Amino acid sequence: TIIDYLKSKGFDVACIDKHYSYGISEKMNEIPSNAINLTGDHSLNVRMNQIHHSEFYIGLGSGLSWLAWAVNKHVVMISNFSEDGHEFTDNTTRITNTSVCHGCWNNQMFKFDKGDWYWCPEHKNTERQFECHKSITPEMVISQIQNLL
Repeated sequence: TIIDYLKSKGFDVACIDKHYSYGISEKMNEIPSNAINLTGDHSLNVRMNQIHHSEFYIGLGSGLSWLAWAVNKHVVMISNFSEDGHEFTDNTTRITNTSVCHGCWNNQMFKFDKGDWYWCPEHKNTERQFECHKSITPEMVISQIQNLL
């Protein structure tokens, strides 16, 4: 939905993740057919160049968002697993939904298990697993990126 919206505004959208599919499931990580597939094991210089030539970057509170921020691109960050102020705060639009479970990354009661792609310390194996991010709709993202266009 977000890609279709951006394309309707004349933008090309590229996926620059390292892996085409990795983690939770193949289906969740499919690259949409309407996006340019630039996935692969590329150097940081290549990724910095790709980001440099973009209008802005949309991502989670992860390495590529930090890289985009470091090369002075505006970052639209979908990050409901951490509390406001945990990542950088300037040159960014942060999209959250605090009406659902959120901020587990900052809860000292939980120790992150980097080997567990299903890590959701509050709601693992329930219908509420990953509600922090699943509750952020494409419409919420589009309403924020409209301000950047």
